[in-house]
Amino acid sequence: MRLRILCVSAFFLAGLARAAAAQDFVEIWADALHDSGYADVDIERTLLGRIRIVASAPGRQREIVLDRRNGAILRDYLELLPNDGDAARDHNRSGDEDGGDASEGDHGDEQGRREARGEGRGRDGDDN
Repeated sequence: MRLRILCVSAFFLAGLARAAAAQDFVEIWADALHDSGYADVDIERTLLGRIRIVASAPGRQREIVLDRRNGAILRDYLELLPNDGDAARDHNRSGDEDGGDASEGDHGDEQGRREARGEGRGRDGDDN
């Protein structure tokens, strides 16, 4: 009976130690992100039980997913967000250099239009 209580207690304490270690990893990452200039740091759990840290700073957002058992980094994604001035400049850059639509391609002549429709590619010599 004592052995059973001892084993249950050991497993319980080991579980608490793992939870404390996972919490330490989260605190280390949160502090490091704050030190790197990220003001808004959100910590949440995913559906799979992983720890997800989303941090925001001016012009960038970072998402870090950690394994809660050992603190391993499963994902570290940095997204650069456009500033207000950059968004207008990127919008103007979305077309071709000559202002044309990028989806038109180089099919200005009749041959190009036929190739775009898939004509003229048969094996029996029908290129009309």
